[in-house]
Formats: sequence, C-alpha cells, structure tokens
Amino acid sequence: MDEDGTRYLTGVNCMADLAYQSFMATKNLYGKAHDTFFYQYVQSFSPQEQILPAEAHGIALELAERFFPDCEVLIATHLDTEHLHSHFIINSVQPNTGKKLHFTPRTLERMRLVSDQICREHGLSTLKPYRQAQGEKRNQDRGVPGRRPGESWKFQLIAAIEDVMKKAGNREDFIREMWLECTATHQIYPVLGSKVVGDITSADNILTDYFRYLTQQEYIPKNPMAAAPMIKKSNFMASQGKEDLPTFETVTIFTPDEITKFKAEAVRTRENGTPIYQQAAAYTLMLNTGLRTGEALGLLNSDIDLENRVIHLQRGVKEVSRREGTESTSGREVKIGKLKSTSSKRDVPLNQAAVDAILNLRAERYFGEDSPLISDEHGGYTRPVNFRKRY
Repeated sequence: MDEDGTRYLTGVNCMADLAYQSFMATKNLYGKAHDTFFYQYVQSFSPQEQILPAEAHGIALELAERFFPDCEVLIATHLDTEHLHSHFIINSVQPNTGKKLHFTPRTLERMRLVSDQICREHGLSTLKPYRQAQGEKRNQDRGVPGRRPGESWKFQLIAAIEDVMKKAGNREDFIREMWLECTATHQIYPVLGSKVVGDITSADNILTDYFRYLTQQEYIPKNPMAAAPMIKKSNFMASQGKEDLPTFETVTIFTPDEITKFKAEAVRTRENGTPIYQQAAAYTLMLNTGLRTGEALGLLNSDIDLENRVIHLQRGVKEVSRREGTESTSGREVKIGKLKSTSSKRDVPLNQAAVDAILNLRAERYFGEDSPLISDEHGGYTRPVNFRKRY
C-alpha cells in the first residue's frame, strides 16, 4: 500500500481477496487438491530504477497475462523494501482444462525472457544474461564439483528407466529388464542403471517413488509398481545358497552371568560417588522390557502408567541425513515418528526392575509429563548415536 492508500493486489482469472478459495475450488473440482498446490515467482526492479509502484504492478500484470494465460494468478507488489518487487502465486491446476502445470528449471529462464521483453517495452533496464564462470559449472547432484552432467547415479537411473520404458512392451518386460543383478562380495545386489542398490526393498522404494512422481505430475495414469510383486526374503537368500534363519536364531541371548555383570557395570560409580554412566537405568529398562533403542528414546513420561505397570509405545526416534527440500546436506538430525511396524505400537508390561529403572531415570532427569523419559540435558529427545556412546 502506498502513501495514498492504494493497494497493489490483483487477481488474474480470480478475485484477489478470494484467490485462495478460488484456487482450492478449482483443485477440488478436478479432484487434484494434493501434491504441489501453488507456484511462486518474484519479479524485482533495481533500487536505481525510476519506476512508480503502479507501473511495476502493471508490468507484473502483463507478465502474468502473457506467460500464464488461462491460469489463476494472484499478484502482489511490495513497496516495503529498497526495491519494488512483485510476487506471483500461480494455481497449479488450470481452471478451464483441469490439467496440472509442469514447471521445470527452464521455466524460469523462459519467464525471464518474457519479463525482459516487457521491461524493454517500458524503457527499463534488464539484467545481463547469466553465464557460469569457467570451472564453476556443477550438475544437480548436490553441487559436486568436477562431475559432468549424466555421471550422477540419479541421472543414470533416470536414463536407464527411460531407456527401458522405450523397449519394454508391458509391465512384466519392464520389471524383468530393470531388476538386473550383479555379483558383489558375498552378496547379489540389484542394479538400477549403474547404481548398485543395497537390497530389494531399496530398489522397490526407488522405483515406487519415481513412478509416484510421474503419476502425480500426470505423465502416466497409474503407478505400475503398485502391481509389482516383491520377492520373499527366503527366496532371495535361497537364490544365493544361503539360509533365511528365524529371528530367534540370529539374536544374541545374555546368560544369567552376563546379565549380572551388565547390571553391576551400569550402576558403577567414581570415587566421589557420581555415576560413571549417564542415565544408566535406561539400559536396565531396555533389558527388562525388550525395547529397541529408538523405542526407548521415543518414550514420553506420559506414555508410562506406573499404577497399572504398563508402557504404551507410541513413537520412535531415529537419525536421518539432514535435507533442504529434496537435497541432502551435511550433518544428521533427529526425527520423531512412527514405529518400525504396525505391531511395534503396543503395550509393554513392567516388572519391578523396569519400574525401579523408570523411577531412577526420573530422579536423575525430569522435565515434565510431556518430556522424554530418557531426555537430553535440555529436556529434548536424546540422539541415538549419543545414547549408544554412553555405555
């Protein structure tokens, strides 16, 4: 809003004050109120540019009408910074056809060409075409320098899938072509393109995610992986001459003597009487309940019913690679979410040793009913890697 009280907010193919309702009505009409809802772009002008708010807003309207014809667009021109700039919010579903818009990195390049043309028509300056400096060029594989486009396993995977899609006559042909195997040390792994995938489940997840994206963007009508059969673990192991042992045969069971030593070590103290291990009672609790590390760290005090001597398992803690949008960044972060499987959400009875361990943990560190039982020093969730290093 300028000094005269003029508000620079306009809707193209919609009313500005009802833009959100209009956008959602279009999506619901075509059953597409999911995935990408809107796209946003910004058109900015140099602080040195001699341009009035009304003209800047008018240029934004021209750009929207030329570049987003038949689309619902909300345009807002802001005057509260050193430079005038306009925001474009575009509905991802076209109101007349119901088709979803498909924007790529090249979309911004084409949009800039149209914007530059309009600015020149108004006698305004434009930026010089962007050119990457020698040695600066990087591909989209997380900015890895020195790698040529196409060398990333992601690009190779996409290329392999697209190549097989051209050759495969039906779903069975596609699955047979993609589920190739190569021999690695003591293991047979599936290969997607030149990417060796750790196991069958990982390969299935990659393909499912890829085809889900194609389905959401309406490149294909249905995700073919929904009907793809998964190989049983026993058959997968048998194909390598290995035995699929029952879980109870692969678990190490502590002997009574080992349990005694474990308990004695957990409560050991220094000469001044302070405990050697932080929250050592947590290990006693896990020993008496069979809780996994992530399950134990996800316990809130409110999940514990000491009166009825039971724990209600609701969530788990795990560490994952840190991400910004779709890209991985350095470092890891704690995620609180669902348990490993549906059956993992359960009630666990408590014996007296487990009850005593809970009381000891609360005596050592307690931040309230809604805080983790095994918390960090600030009352937050403990990182699994830190917990494992303690003992």
